[in-house]
Amino acid sequence: MIFSSLFRINYETQPKPVKFMTIHQYAEQLQKRITAERPTVELTNPAIISRVLNEINDVLSDLKDFIRRYTFSSVEEEISFFKEIKPVFISQLVYHKVLFKIQSRRSYASSADVNVIYKMYLKKFDRYLRKHEHFLQYCMAGSTRHDRLYFTRKGAVLQNLNYDENFTTQFDHKFGKFLGYQLVRDYIKSVQRRDDSSSLPTIPALAWTESKVSLIELAYALYASRAFDGGKVSIKQIIGVMEQLTGLDLSNYRRIFADIRLRKTGPTSFLDLLSRQYRQYVDSLP
Repeated sequence: MIFSSLFRINYETQPKPVKFMTIHQYAEQLQKRITAERPTVELTNPAIISRVLNEINDVLSDLKDFIRRYTFSSVEEEISFFKEIKPVFISQLVYHKVLFKIQSRRSYASSADVNVIYKMYLKKFDRYLRKHEHFLQYCMAGSTRHDRLYFTRKGAVLQNLNYDENFTTQFDHKFGKFLGYQLVRDYIKSVQRRDDSSSLPTIPALAWTESKVSLIELAYALYASRAFDGGKVSIKQIIGVMEQLTGLDLSNYRRIFADIRLRKTGPTSFLDLLSRQYRQYVDSLP
């Protein structure tokens, strides 16, 4: 998404001066900082997770400072930030906090104790889902009717006095927390599925030579197109099939999709490549 409003950066506070920058461009820049700190392999070392957490906290602090000096060009732009951009960063903070706790306890807990930890977090997620069910259904359904109430600062009635009224709306943190819990649940389910399948016969996998990001982009495209069973299949089920087909671990697919959404080149880089190469193939046929 391209925003029309432009913001002049304070050159003294930026390592690489940029004359004009949109909120979307700045968010993408911050996301790259997080990605640079985060290894591509599964995070199991609490020290590394702690380092990523520190970077996320720094990023949120910089984002907060940016918004303090930024003037949204419209209500729609403000809604887009608090509904689509900020919750992504909050979700990564929540996810890595929980992951740090899980991996710290796994370092000394037995397998049985680890399973108890998993069940505890899954129940916590379910309680949160039930508590905010109406609002979360509204968000996941793509509704917009109450966006001005939920995702503008004018509509916010802050109950937590520690929240900055310039950086917080009524529900942006709730939505980000929900997205973070989804990441946690997907991680736990993936670990459990991997443990359960360790005793099953190995399924021959096709060698996927593109990136995991491209595979996840393809999976979401299939999900969005409702190509399977008239749209009754979840993205989680499609990801599971992709994992079986390729033998890859895609447990962090929601986090990667968050990166895809903020990508400067747009969310369809691989799909565009598929379209071009398919057209070239068709044109080359006799």
